[in-house]
Amino acid sequence: MDLRNSAKDILLSYDTDIDFEQGDLMITSNADMIKRKVFKLLVTNLNDWKFDKSIGASPNRFTGEHNTRQTGELIVSFLETNIQPHIFPAIVEVKVVPINTDSIKIYITLYLEGSIIANMPFSMDFMNGLLYTQFDEKTDKLISSTAIKINSIKDIDKPNIYKDRLRFQ
Repeated sequence: MDLRNSAKDILLSYDTDIDFEQGDLMITSNADMIKRKVFKLLVTNLNDWKFDKSIGASPNRFTGEHNTRQTGELIVSFLETNIQPHIFPAIVEVKVVPINTDSIKIYITLYLEGSIIANMPFSMDFMNGLLYTQFDEKTDKLISSTAIKINSIKDIDKPNIYKDRLRFQ
């Protein structure tokens, strides 16, 4: 993949669905394409693809391990080794930070020509695996109605009387 030649690909949403826009496939390119490629690698295990068994970088293979420095170093090495060949010329850097005895935070930073093009934080639980709930601004829609209100100033048509009463006490 060479970003200098404006490479493009079919956009797969973060739930790995193909999405459409105005009756045609959605397309991605540049930094967004690399970010989505990394995400696809994270949700794919080695040997999942019959045509190329070396594709995949899911850290779920470490589920059941103990949360130690050595496990963290193995996760960093595994992710960098299995992501880097698929995102050239971008560079991947992975950091693992322990959260508690059973959880870590994985920070994936992508660089291109010395600049950061994406930061991708993920949580991983050593009992359940990678947690990858992400809002996809290109394909996901926030819907506000009279029954469901988004917590936004535009969606509040009258003040909360309880909050105001507490605020003025």
